[in-house]
Amino acid sequence: MNLLIASIHYAARQFRVSRVFTAAAVLTLALGIGGTTAMSFGHLTSMRQNETHFGSVRLQPDLSEPDQTPPRPTTAAPPFPPPAVVR
Repeated sequence: MNLLIASIHYAARQFRVSRVFTAAAVLTLALGIGGTTAMSFGHLTSMRQNETHFGSVRLQPDLSEPDQTPPRPTTAAPPFPPPAVVR
């Protein structure tokens, strides 16, 4: 616990010495955290309200009707050749 308190005191002393760096660091963190929070809440709000920003594009499939697309053929990858034995 003493180490934590000593580290906090040291950080505070260093921030007092270089005020320009402190201001730049605090401003950068504030803008980054604020911007990320705003985008996250914007996306969560639009998802909650089921809005899309793509016009009439439907992002959820209609499961009431059977799918009319034919199944895609499955192709297996060719097996790798056995490793060469070096003697």
